[in-house]
Amino acid sequence: VVGDYLENHPLGRMEYIRLFGELAGKRAEADSIFDFAKQEYISLKNRIMKECGQDSGVRVLINSPFNGIWYIPGEDNYMSLLVKDAGGTILGSRSGETGSGRMSIEKAYMNALEADIWLNPGDFTLESLANINPLFANIPALKNGMVYNNSRRHTPAGGSDFWETGAVEPHIVLKDLAMIFHPELRTAEDTLKYHYKLR
Repeated sequence: VVGDYLENHPLGRMEYIRLFGELAGKRAEADSIFDFAKQEYISLKNRIMKECGQDSGVRVLINSPFNGIWYIPGEDNYMSLLVKDAGGTILGSRSGETGSGRMSIEKAYMNALEADIWLNPGDFTLESLANINPLFANIPALKNGMVYNNSRRHTPAGGSDFWETGAVEPHIVLKDLAMIFHPELRTAEDTLKYHYKLR
């Protein structure tokens, strides 16, 4: 019955809070939470577009290889839409696709050489990430320390809270990405909630 994970737009995924509000007899509260998050998300998206330009040119390498295959989300995927709304573009992402496409390490590496930021490679250190493949040490984003993962917070069971609480806080996830992609938008009080910088 609950198909929130099938929703590709971050606000569409969060809107399932209205279903749970209805089931719990708290629809008005759920509507209020959703409306606030939606307003914050759209406001931040518009600010990014206004202050950083519609095409800010932030090129993003995403994920890391799994069993010799690099999975890249399509342009209409949940992660791709978050990255786009934060003013970035996932390199190698296929137009019109919602699922993740398979890419060889060699092809992904060619994209990696153009990336400004490496996002969500997994829980590594910069050194251990570089040791996965001898070529990785040449990736500019890794050499420059611009590598971030989305598992700063964990659930009681040990999973990444990005996929739990983050699903109902798309405005906070977007703010994280905005701070990573556009440091000039960050204030002294701002801190990342779901992401952390690899050291």
